[in-house]
Amino acid sequence: MVVLLAIVYNVPSFFEHEISNVSNDCLSRVEPQLVYSRMRTSRLYFIVYKTAVYFLCRFLFPLASLTYLNARLVYILRRQFNQQQLSVTLRWMAHDPISPPKFLVPETWAETWVVCHGPNPGPSSTSNSI
Repeated sequence: MVVLLAIVYNVPSFFEHEISNVSNDCLSRVEPQLVYSRMRTSRLYFIVYKTAVYFLCRFLFPLASLTYLNARLVYILRRQFNQQQLSVTLRWMAHDPISPPKFLVPETWAETWVVCHGPNPGPSSTSNSI
């Protein structure tokens, strides 16, 4: 489907130029030269195809689809997270119905950054066990 739409979008650009025979007085011969066609010099074609269709196909449709897909992804991930929390809570309640579990969920971007990029508690350099 995408390939078909790409072909349809690009077909008009193949008709923007035409070959015209131009006489070269210095060499006393006629040479072919690539020039804009009447379609390409048309103001309506430029406004509709080069401006509006370009804006829709190269900016608006991709941006709208990325926005929709990202929103859908966030929705699905939140739903799965909530289902997982509910499952853990129900399992915990079966063992200890008085105190439900407390989840350690970072509330801000700063906390998330500190957890991901904070100091790495690797193996201690003082322990030399061989």
